[in-house]
Amino acid sequence: FAQPLPPYYKRRVIFWLDEEREYADKLDDFELENAKLVQLTGSNLFTVKKLLGHDDPYGNYVVYCPVSYEKLEDNWLLDVQLYSGEPYRTDLLSQWMSEMHLFDNQQMRSLMKRYKKFFNAKDRRAKITAMPAIHTPASNSRSRMPLSRQCWKLAWIWRQTRSINLWWTMARRMPSGS
Repeated sequence: FAQPLPPYYKRRVIFWLDEEREYADKLDDFELENAKLVQLTGSNLFTVKKLLGHDDPYGNYVVYCPVSYEKLEDNWLLDVQLYSGEPYRTDLLSQWMSEMHLFDNQQMRSLMKRYKKFFNAKDRRAKITAMPAIHTPASNSRSRMPLSRQCWKLAWIWRQTRSINLWWTMARRMPSGS
């Protein structure tokens, strides 16, 4: 909050996403300068939206969000979240996704959770990170290039996890004495 605001911004609102609730019991220990901490409970969405949009439109806030939404329509604070910038995450999966330059969306997070043991190996993450971006004339725009890189990385991840699952299935079928 000490950094100057970007042009046309009057305040800073940071959404701290913590679906695993790893920091829920430590919120009382946080002391923020120039900002207020607001905790979402799932039942106070309207109150927080009114606070951010009407009651205090110029105050800096950190919105702790331990709630995840299956559909975007269920998130009453989506508009505030979108104009406020990138959400803040502190969990291990987010660190891995940032390290591998993968998009942080619900589908990718569920894939990462499902294959957490696979991604726990640092050498596998390094291989994914080292994969080059595919440059085609259609992917020269900024919005398309990360998507093509994402698809190649997902294909590699799928092949690797498929071979691991195949190996694990074969190993379980072998008699225990051999």
